[in-house]
Amino acid sequence: NDNMPVIPYAGMGLGYEWLVLSAHDYATHESFDQTFGGFGWQAWGGVGFALDPRTRLTAEVFFNACEVDSEVDVYLDEYGLVTVRDVVDMNGVGARFGLSFMF
Repeated sequence: NDNMPVIPYAGMGLGYEWLVLSAHDYATHESFDQTFGGFGWQAWGGVGFALDPRTRLTAEVFFNACEVDSEVDVYLDEYGLVTVRDVVDMNGVGARFGLSFMF
């Protein structure tokens, strides 16, 4: 409704998440590049504050639940070539703020 100065909203989503991680250890001069992926879900809720009929200021909080992983083949002297699975916990709470425009 265009006459409401404050509009609450909520939502939920399911999808696939990627994490691209690059690091460099300046002490050992070793680099690390790996891509992780996995399915997760997110829930959010927020409010939109009308600034004028076509512009809103939005503020929301969200919870993200996902574990992303990656498998890498590594050669170890004792065992030969082995597959190592790395897992990153992407669970957490956050906040987003922004402007919404209608054209």
